[in-house]
Amino acid sequence: MTLTSLALHAFRSYSKITWSFTPGVTCIVGPNAAGNTNVLEAIMMLATAKSFRADFDREVIRWGAEIARISATTDEEKLEIVLTNGVVSGQAAPLKRYMV
Repeated sequence: MTLTSLALHAFRSYSKITWSFTPGVTCIVGPNAAGNTNVLEAIMMLATAKSFRADFDREVIRWGAEIARISATTDEEKLEIVLTNGVVSGQAAPLKRYMV
């Protein structure tokens, strides 16, 4: 399975960003604290449904946001994880929803 695109919304330091990937090797390069590891964490969460950095899923939601979304397309399917604090617009909501 090859990752062709990745979109983050209110995930860690990213408010909204999308990347497209081409076949082959992709290098993620940037200065310290620029969000490089956040991209790897998002990919890992899509693959395993858990973070290698956070003890609780709500820790990856951008400060002040109610919902974080990680979306990706592969050569085979679309993957998406939606994370919440448990309350969205004053209503109870699932903490995590994983969609394939």
